[in-house]
Amino acid sequence: MNEFEVPKDRRPEAARLFNEMDVEETLNVLDKLDKAGQGDNTVTELIDQLTALRGRNLEKRDEAA
Repeated sequence: MNEFEVPKDRRPEAARLFNEMDVEETLNVLDKLDKAGQGDNTVTELIDQLTALRGRNLEKRDEAA
């Protein structure tokens, strides 16, 4: 598996995350990884970062409601 291949067991999760997030959110995550010197993260690590961001955004939305 190369570093950009999504493991088969994580593909449904990755697809859901990328469908639910807007472009701005995704770019912000990538920018943060790049600034932290982690631009070479694997897709699995990126999925984990996006999952954490999505969870925080949902919590903020719920608190605002």
